[in-house]
Amino acid sequence: MALKTFIFFLIFRIVSYMDNSQNKIKPDLFEYSNYRKYLRDLYSYYKSETNYFSYRYFSSRAGFKSPNFLKLVIDGRRNLTEKSIPKVSKALRMSKAEEEFFTPLVFFNQSSSMKEKSRFAQLLARTRISNKTYSLSQLQLKYYSNWYYVPIREMLSNPSFNQELTSIQEQFQGEVSVKQIQQAIDDLISLNLIQKYENGRYGSNHEHVATPDELISSVVLNYHFEMIDRAAESIVEYAPEKREVSTTCISCSEETVVKIKERIKEFRRDILALSDQDVKSDKIYQFNVQFFPVAGVKKRTNK
Repeated sequence: MALKTFIFFLIFRIVSYMDNSQNKIKPDLFEYSNYRKYLRDLYSYYKSETNYFSYRYFSSRAGFKSPNFLKLVIDGRRNLTEKSIPKVSKALRMSKAEEEFFTPLVFFNQSSSMKEKSRFAQLLARTRISNKTYSLSQLQLKYYSNWYYVPIREMLSNPSFNQELTSIQEQFQGEVSVKQIQQAIDDLISLNLIQKYENGRYGSNHEHVATPDELISSVVLNYHFEMIDRAAESIVEYAPEKREVSTTCISCSEETVVKIKERIKEFRRDILALSDQDVKSDKIYQFNVQFFPVAGVKKRTNK
């Protein structure tokens, strides 16, 4: 009986040790897109490592008067500022590389402007790359951050196009460099959006980019903004017979809005089908459709 009790106690200690070992893995900042979640996980890590680490201890170490400052930040009841970020970084023993990533991450999460979010998102992507945490998410960031990645993919997916770098550059009329084109091709291959065949040419493998996370979503929205801006510029940059830009203002009920949205989706599918059937395509066009309220619909407050 004593032997069974000892074996049970031994197994219990081993399992407890394994559980504690798993909990003591320090969170990797470069894997986070929300700094508050990172702070929550990092606090839990330090709390499990030392008996004396607490919100009060952190505030004392960082030089904050409020003993629960960190908890208020984690809970979203207080934001960090340019002055408080270095204090937090020092108190949480961040490395220089971590602090360089943590700072734009804070501003990315706290920014209310989509353009600002996009700017900090791209900065975060570059910082992640320099710290050798180049994952699929960062490749997706680059895909959405650079407007020319999408048309380059279309060119390389089309057998009618000359795939020489200089020829592709000519299609952009000097807006994109050869170096940028080569980088785009490398990233598109890594994303499995294109592949290189034995004959040296590229082609589409019909893969899709996964649903983006919070970090990437802001860049995706900014991509839409940029393409809408380019649509506006096309009015003066291209002759009317080379583009189609028109507007219509209508009144409709909520039920009709749903029907119109479905018609737009069907129309988009028809356009894609026409493109797929076109064996003589030699130009790249951006297809935008805008259908939005201008009166009678309340704007969302949480953007």
